[in-house]
Amino acid sequence: MKITTITMLVAFVIIAVIIIVLFYQKGYRASTVPSYNSTPTYNTTTISVAKSYQIANIAVGSHPAGVAYDASNKYVYVVNSWSNTVSVISGTSVIANISVGIDPRAIAYNPSSDYIYVGNYENGSVSIISGTSLIGTIQINSAPVGFAYDNSSGQMYVAYCGSACGLGGSSGISAIHGTEIVANITSSGLSPDSIAYDPHYNYMYVGNFADGTLSIIALSNDTVISVLPIITMAMTYNPSNGYIYAASFDNDTVSVISNNSILKKIAIGSGPRAIAFDSSNDQVYVADCGEGCGGVGKSGLAAISNSTLITNITAGSAPLGLAYDSSDNYLYMANNDNATVSVVSANFSSQS
Repeated sequence: MKITTITMLVAFVIIAVIIIVLFYQKGYRASTVPSYNSTPTYNTTTISVAKSYQIANIAVGSHPAGVAYDASNKYVYVVNSWSNTVSVISGTSVIANISVGIDPRAIAYNPSSDYIYVGNYENGSVSIISGTSLIGTIQINSAPVGFAYDNSSGQMYVAYCGSACGLGGSSGISAIHGTEIVANITSSGLSPDSIAYDPHYNYMYVGNFADGTLSIIALSNDTVISVLPIITMAMTYNPSNGYIYAASFDNDTVSVISNNSILKKIAIGSGPRAIAFDSSNDQVYVADCGEGCGGVGKSGLAAISNSTLITNITAGSAPLGLAYDSSDNYLYMANNDNATVSVVSANFSSQS
């Protein structure tokens, strides 16, 4: 009895082995058992890691605070507020450093004259640069804080802060033609900190940081026509859609404004402090200052199309200035806390 049982068990094992061998030969193992050398595919959304879009990191002066691009010579100009200089960049190299006034913070390019205008905060003056040379200085009423260009007249407007910023003089806006002041606007708010010009309506938009408002001034009669509850330190105009974009550091948003109405508030990174318009792609770029300026999170760049946030990436280090180079499709970020300028490809806005 015992021999018969053992014999049966041995026969059963032999038959089982034969069946398994036949299954393996027909390839069933490959179709039923996953290979650990292959990567499994899951039915979930994949989060891709963004590519590195940084082209270069350029050393400049101490505490760079603003950037401007000159389309005529393709130079980038950076104001270094603690060095009292302007660094001139060609491509990714500094080719000159120009001494200007005390504590330069604001800078802008005038395409009519090809002049660069620099606002020297501490001594209430505007330095004028052509190429790599200082060609003049204009004394204004008080501390210059921002510029806006009027393409219809070729004039550059400069906003100054005055006693509201702890300095002497009154607040206001002056119009500069070439190297001379040709007009003064008195209907600004308490403490203008940034300005933008809308040529369609002939309106000047003035961000008054101290009283937390944005004044809209009709330049035809020097009258405030509306006041919006927006705190902004950086604005730009998009000629493609006629919108004004105002970056608000206090609530991490960008307000999209048409005429005298807020169309939308776009949630953006952390602490947006600089903004620039891309004339090639009709996009607006915003530099987030992040924890380097008392915000939360890392510094970065965001791209906006019309009233929609396209994408954002980590970039820069506490940037206070931003400019778009249309010849190379580059963005230049003035990193205030480490005395550098980051050069970033604007192609980041098309990442998937």
